[in-house]
Amino acid sequence: MKDIDPRFASALFDERREIADAFVWRFAYAEAVFRTVDISPDRGSLTLDVADGDGPQVFEPLPVRRSPMQTGGDLQVDEMTLELPNVEILISDAGGPEQTCLADLSLNRVFDNCELWVYQVNLRNLGVMTHSRWDVVGAPTISRSEVSLQLHSAFGRCVRRCPNTVIQAGCNNALYDAFCGLNRATYTVTSSAITGTRTTLTSALAQADNYFDLGQIEFTSGRNIGAVMTVGKHLNASGRLSWNIPVRHDVAPGDRFTVCAGCPKTWAKCAAFGPPGFEVDNSGHYRGFPNIPVPESIL
Repeated sequence: MKDIDPRFASALFDERREIADAFVWRFAYAEAVFRTVDISPDRGSLTLDVADGDGPQVFEPLPVRRSPMQTGGDLQVDEMTLELPNVEILISDAGGPEQTCLADLSLNRVFDNCELWVYQVNLRNLGVMTHSRWDVVGAPTISRSEVSLQLHSAFGRCVRRCPNTVIQAGCNNALYDAFCGLNRATYTVTSSAITGTRTTLTSALAQADNYFDLGQIEFTSGRNIGAVMTVGKHLNASGRLSWNIPVRHDVAPGDRFTVCAGCPKTWAKCAAFGPPGFEVDNSGHYRGFPNIPVPESIL
């Protein structure tokens, strides 16, 4: 529980008060290059100096809103989800203007290690009523019309993994996430067990040895329905899959399951991902440092 000053609460939660959110983004290698705000169209653009060292900033008009309490909102203090429309963005640099969209920026990892400064503005006198700082964590969730970001309070840096990106030969992406770019459904197959135990099963899977290593198996029928395990080893000879943590019941003949291809997160696998003869080169999404010397190297 966190307490706030009653006078501040009275100003912030007054249903008659028109307020706006001014978002100032600070990226890893640039500051305040993308800003959004909620403003009534009939008021025109809002010029606001938020004392961030960049001088007065102009915010484009977007729909107005009243106090957050008017619609049953609450004051976020630890973590929140920010949903942004997939708007078109014009970027100007030394090479001239270039048009892109928010989703493309997200896929190119522009929001990695990004910091968001949130200002709530009183539209009657353009005074800043509150200010908070947030860190973007995890990978954005991207759809055709929207980009969703998970935010943690800047105080969370005390308990967050540091560094956020690990300097290692293996890829930092999670397989099939937005940064990886591969479609899970493309590499998922459905089959049924012939025999099984709590940690193994045999099936009619005909993919090459190790194709499903480190992939996920999910049972869709039988007593283990809904169980999701990570495949430790896949052998082609008997379509055998094994995993380390036992499921609750022995896998019975006829139990159906889905299983997707796994990835050891190496450069070679990323450059030729998929079944033999149908590999795709996904190395453009590789997010590791494959040329780091092994520990045994003598410099």
